[in-house]
Amino acid sequence: MATYTRNFKHSDWIDNYDRVKAGGPDGFNVHFHAIEAEFDTIGSTLNALGVQVQAPVTIALPPILYSYAGSQPWGAVSFGVTSGPNLGTFTTFTATSSLTDAWGTVPLSLPNGVKLTTLSVLGSGPSGTTMTTDLYQERHSDGSIAPSLATVTGFTSLTIPTPVVFSGDVNLYYLVAHVKPPIGQTAVLRGFSITYQPA
Repeated sequence: MATYTRNFKHSDWIDNYDRVKAGGPDGFNVHFHAIEAEFDTIGSTLNALGVQVQAPVTIALPPILYSYAGSQPWGAVSFGVTSGPNLGTFTTFTATSSLTDAWGTVPLSLPNGVKLTTLSVLGSGPSGTTMTTDLYQERHSDGSIAPSLATVTGFTSLTIPTPVVFSGDVNLYYLVAHVKPPIGQTAVLRGFSITYQPA
């Protein structure tokens, strides 16, 4: 944190004793240059305050997934569950021989200019579950979709190697979650969290 300590101290002049003069150790020039230096110090301190890096922000996204490209969706979201094996808020998918995997998408709305640094997928699945979550960017003007900006494999966290600068005025951003548990087994998705550096 930038701090400021005053260095200039004026020595009072005495009526009918001190003579008005420009030069010398007690002249106007010395005093005014000392005041200039003090203003420079204040300006440097204010500039340092203006460029201080703000603390990262982490937000949580509930497991509300929209259907994706006509694929099998995740199950309904359960809110505020207070008992049973899946406490809290979650959505699930149970694989069958005819429905082996599920897809869902979550749109992102963040302030322009922030840098996405970490993406976490919260949940669990039995051994053998395949879970991937991709971050996509789609251009508003023509709907073109860039390759995945980041991929989280499993229910874990990923530090994005090259932070993604959010440009909501130009692009649409969304997550695509795809799960494939073993036949007869159930995967649980509790949501996502995103950490970003403020602009």
